[in-house]
Amino acid sequence: RAQLNLLKANVNAQKVNTWYQAINDPKADKLLLKGNELSPESVAVTYINHDKQAVIVNAKGLSKLADDQTYQMWADVEGVMVNMGIIPAGAEMIALKYIDHAESVNLTIEPAGGSDHPTVEKLIANVYL
Repeated sequence: RAQLNLLKANVNAQKVNTWYQAINDPKADKLLLKGNELSPESVAVTYINHDKQAVIVNAKGLSKLADDQTYQMWADVEGVMVNMGIIPAGAEMIALKYIDHAESVNLTIEPAGGSDHPTVEKLIANVYL
C-alpha cells in the first residue's frame, strides 16, 4: 500500500512539473480571460505556445456552473469558431487542442457534453491573439 501511495505521489509530482514547465515557458503567451456580465466572477488564464502547438488553461478561477452546463473554449479562424475542447467541472489545469491560425480564443457556457457550434449568447470571455 505504501508503494502505491508513493507511485501516486510520483505521478502527481510529474504532472505538476509538466504544467509548471508549460506555463513558465518564455515562448508561451499568457492570456487572461475575464468573465463578462454573464459570469462576472469568472477568470481563466490560457497559455498558448505556438512553437510547441500547446494550449494549457488554468481554470480554477471559473465560477461553478449548474450540472447541465459546461465551459467550452473556441478558436476563431477566419470567422469560423473551432472547438478547442471542454473544460470539465472542477478542473484546475487542463490541456486543450491547439488550433493553427487562431485570431482569438473564446469561452462560452454550453450544455453539458459541449456543443458542435458555440452558443454566442453565452460567450463570457474572448481575447484576440
